[in-house]
Amino acid sequence: MRFVSHLTIFRRNLGCSVSLRLLGVILIVAFVQASPISTAYSSTTSALNTLSFALSAGRWILKDRVEVYYLRVQGAGRTQSEARDQAFRLAVAQAIGTLLVTETELRDGRIVRDELIAHSSGMIHDFREIETRTESALNVVVIDVWVARSEISNRILSQSRDTGRIEGERLSKQIDSFKETRKTGDGLVRVVLRDFPARAFSVTLEKTSVTADSQRSLHLLVPVRLAWDPAWLKSLTEAAEGASHQPGCNSFWYRASRQCASLVRLLVGYKGGYFDDEVVKNIAENEMWKDPPRLLLTILDKGGTALFRECYTTEMITAWGAYFFMFNNGLFITPQASARVEMSIDLRLLSAELLDRVQVDLVRDSGCPKGGAMRR
Repeated sequence: MRFVSHLTIFRRNLGCSVSLRLLGVILIVAFVQASPISTAYSSTTSALNTLSFALSAGRWILKDRVEVYYLRVQGAGRTQSEARDQAFRLAVAQAIGTLLVTETELRDGRIVRDELIAHSSGMIHDFREIETRTESALNVVVIDVWVARSEISNRILSQSRDTGRIEGERLSKQIDSFKETRKTGDGLVRVVLRDFPARAFSVTLEKTSVTADSQRSLHLLVPVRLAWDPAWLKSLTEAAEGASHQPGCNSFWYRASRQCASLVRLLVGYKGGYFDDEVVKNIAENEMWKDPPRLLLTILDKGGTALFRECYTTEMITAWGAYFFMFNNGLFITPQASARVEMSIDLRLLSAELLDRVQVDLVRDSGCPKGGAMRR
């Protein structure tokens, strides 16, 4: 089975895209171009893109004692509701920028997972509809939009401007913005953590040796050195920073404040995300703790057939080891941690003359041989 996975994170702000891992982007673009697209769908999508744009240059102002980004935008959609949503997404992207995560996974030459998550940490503070019309069989709306940054540590989404008024339509859009921002932020973190532990660690094999114990039983020793994979840590750090509910807490001076100290954290060293709820922490626990990592040792013969497979554990890659640990207030990763682990195999279980090479992978416990070691 051939397995390939490409993870790409890049930022899009005011129409510009910068790729951090160009290879992944090139592959994804190639896959998209190879997919058949119907003429009707293509023309409709083209019209949507053509009719959705900013009508004015945006600027940061104070409104209702909140710093917001004001601009006028035009959105298009098959329905009036879809047109408004398109306009709101465009306004938030223009104000705050967008963090994109793309991941493509191949097995045996087939795409089994192809994801694109676009996250923008902004919320609709207020809006005013200026015009509605029909153009090219699509609904078109022109809206004045005020976008606020979504640093909502106290979880208050909206306060009415007049005593006794609820302002239901405005509140509805703020709730939609809040849910979408939190959902895509969670998705950023989840898509990176889903590759734990397979892509999270680098494994370096050292020379094997054979030793005899006090009973003269012979054992094959397979030493490996483990360290965090820098590319995976970078992806996780950027995802956590992009999804953070309080980005300011990454500042050295702000980090020790009472407000930041009370938040749930996902930190790689001193960088990462600060969250005012426990959803991201729960995602980390599900991906890293409930199905814990194991070292999978495989011994092969000259033809590449597996003669022996067994999983080993080490404190270094558990949630209480030197690599990472979890407390009530979040997940903490020690990026510089490394360790040497030695696995021992009783040679009475194998025919020594058939042994050719060893292979060590990081897997989850559910990926280990059922019922213990597998041997031929």
